[in-house]
Amino acid sequence: MVDKNSAARVILFPGSKKQPNKKYRKHGLNRNREGSVRKINGKAYVDFTYLGERVRESSELDWNEKNAKIVREQLDKIVVAKKSGTFKYAEVSPNSKKAGYFT
Repeated sequence: MVDKNSAARVILFPGSKKQPNKKYRKHGLNRNREGSVRKINGKAYVDFTYLGERVRESSELDWNEKNAKIVREQLDKIVVAKKSGTFKYAEVSPNSKKAGYFT
């Protein structure tokens, strides 16, 4: 015999409703992609993780739509190289302070 007070009850949750104007954390150029391209002090920067550490490097390009797309394409190539195991940090950012750290 089951006690009515100790029986499990099913709680129904409302279904998720997509919000048409919801702002995502990543949008536009970076949406659904690994890493991001950011504007910092008028320059285009890449921001990604490498060997478990966050890396932010300047592209030395001024921020505009065209340069942001160029930097995004480069970042996508970096992500592919990381996944395939062929990425070498010092080759991509030879003037970086972290180039020696990641060798």
